[in-house]
Amino acid sequence: MNTVLSIAENILFLSFMGFGHFFVESNRERLGEFTANFLAGISLGLVTVLVSTVPVVLPDGAAVDGRAGPVILAGIVAGPVGAAVAATMGALARIATGGGFVFSGAIVYVVYALIGVALARFNVVTKHNLPTLKSIGVLIVTSGFGAALMFLLIRPFEKAIQWLAQDFPLILAANAMSVTFAALALASALAFIRQSDEVKQAIGTLNLAKRAAGLGIWDFNLKTGKLQWDSRSKELHGVTSESFTGTYDDWKRNVHPDDLASAESAFNDAVINDVPFDTEYRVLLPDGAVRWIKGDAIILRDADRKPTRVVGSNIDYTPIRLAEKEIEEFRAVAAQAQKLETIGQLTGGVAHDFNNLLAVILGNLELLMSRIQASGSVDKDVQKLIEDGIEGARRGAELTQNMLAYARKARLKPVVLNVNDCVRQTQTWMRRAIESRIDISINLETEPWMIRADESSLQSAIVNLLVNSRDAIAESGSIVIETANVVIDDTFADDLGEALPNGRYVMLSVKDDGGGIDEETRKRMFDPFFTTKNVGQGSGLGLSTVLGFVKQSSGGVGVESEPGRGTTIRLYFPVTDEAPSEQEGIDLDARPVASDADRPARILLVEDQAGVQDVLRQILALAGYEVVTANSGDEAFSLYQSDPNFDLLLTDIVMPGECQGPTLAAAIRELTPDLPVIFVTGYSKVADEAGAPLGPNEAFLTKPVSQKVLISTVERLLAGRYT
Repeated sequence: MNTVLSIAENILFLSFMGFGHFFVESNRERLGEFTANFLAGISLGLVTVLVSTVPVVLPDGAAVDGRAGPVILAGIVAGPVGAAVAATMGALARIATGGGFVFSGAIVYVVYALIGVALARFNVVTKHNLPTLKSIGVLIVTSGFGAALMFLLIRPFEKAIQWLAQDFPLILAANAMSVTFAALALASALAFIRQSDEVKQAIGTLNLAKRAAGLGIWDFNLKTGKLQWDSRSKELHGVTSESFTGTYDDWKRNVHPDDLASAESAFNDAVINDVPFDTEYRVLLPDGAVRWIKGDAIILRDADRKPTRVVGSNIDYTPIRLAEKEIEEFRAVAAQAQKLETIGQLTGGVAHDFNNLLAVILGNLELLMSRIQASGSVDKDVQKLIEDGIEGARRGAELTQNMLAYARKARLKPVVLNVNDCVRQTQTWMRRAIESRIDISINLETEPWMIRADESSLQSAIVNLLVNSRDAIAESGSIVIETANVVIDDTFADDLGEALPNGRYVMLSVKDDGGGIDEETRKRMFDPFFTTKNVGQGSGLGLSTVLGFVKQSSGGVGVESEPGRGTTIRLYFPVTDEAPSEQEGIDLDARPVASDADRPARILLVEDQAGVQDVLRQILALAGYEVVTANSGDEAFSLYQSDPNFDLLLTDIVMPGECQGPTLAAAIRELTPDLPVIFVTGYSKVADEAGAPLGPNEAFLTKPVSQKVLISTVERLLAGRYT
């Protein structure tokens, strides 16, 4: 009975090896290699001491126990350090126990330790292959060999042989039991550690993947009503761990009110009707910000197909929604740019021919008016018809110019100017255009920076903005005109339709307290021919030409408006460091003639359109000039080569043949460098594409051109040559 009890106690103590070794191996990285091996040796040494205290005593007095396993395994799993510690503890315990075979019993611990170190050193048995039959067989054989060596230390030798034959089978059996249980105990501990490491690694990988994807995980128990959120889900919904109650209401109270019904409907549909749960909703964060959430989930059901749990994931969809918004805004800008280009191409395609037609109409009407007035018998009704026709032609030309301005293809004459001066010039007639029921106030920057812009277009823009503000005020109200120096940088915030480069700008704003503009109207307010006014009260080109002019001047337009709270439109113009240019006045009172005072100035007129050519010829002839005509640049250059006695060249830009207006002027200038040149075209963009800017003895006129403008331009250039 005592023998059976001792064997059971040995097996129990050997099983303790797994607990101690689990602790050491689980903390090996934190402890370090030496400390871990040292503690492993102590753990296995304690087991050695314990089994040494409950041996099976043989009839001849020899003690048999499970000491072999812990000491040999110490050498395998803890190396020389662990083996030395376990062997020392076992030897000391054997010496303290006393009795027979003390010396040989102590020495055998050292032998067992050396066996374990050697087996690990030569990879015969390692901690990774402990539970295999081959490894256990090797351990049994080597432990038996070590036990046999103990008998060689006994004297007399004959007595050792007797005891070896008598006790060795029992010792070998004890060693086999010891190394087998020790190997299985350590292998179980190591396997459990590996599984724990794999679980930890899997969880760590999952957490990393969640972090990389920004995923939040949630689990809702439909039976208990318990909701579990990980930290990411709480963060996505703006919920703190302290405020989280683990109920459905934690989710419900954070969903945007406008999205709650649809999100709940999608959830209930998934639970009840077994449809995939895939929805988007917004949440309101504690700071008032809005976040888009993308939610997916699976429904777990029991054997009766009743839903039991809902397990899902959340992801922050806000960046995607913001990106989609940016793409939508970019598309809107691209569509606007395409619309501008289309209108520009359409306008440019018809501008030349249309303006040629208007030139013929306007010129002939003005000639007709001159003849009627010269005859002395003026029929007022006929004169009124002619005046209406002239006004119609001019408005047609203005319409074409406005379309070109919207498409940013109008010809501008930018000069360095002070915005305040333009506002003051407009102020002189402002009150005549704005009824007294509307109060007008002007707040001007004390020292505004200088800008480079077309002065007449800027004044026209101010007029358009004022007229729109006037029409927006139903009864009484106010309009405020303001100028200011502003610096646009990354912190600048305004209702600009598109971003402007950082830098210095001069801002001109017109603010009214009228009815304001709704969002739908704001989207279209700069479209050509779009107007909210009654029929006959507006062409719809006012704001579109303002936008075109400002953009063509490298500026931007900002709009701030709300229904019932008025509108503010701000124009931004980039600052220039150029100094304002001073223009000298020209006295046009006297009609200049050629240098030879006995003859009128001689003009070479080049125009391929017969109707336009005839009108221009008659206007110039009536003004007292001698006019020689040519139908193309090639013909004109031949005429000039044969007879260079001309005082001025008046030429169209685009004509049949190889010699266009600019090339004709350049060729003639090689013969007569100071010859004044007037370029005339029906499409102003042609002049921009023609080449170099105009010189002091050059001018550019856009068809249709009135008698007054044509004659004054001719006189100015001739005066510059002969005075």
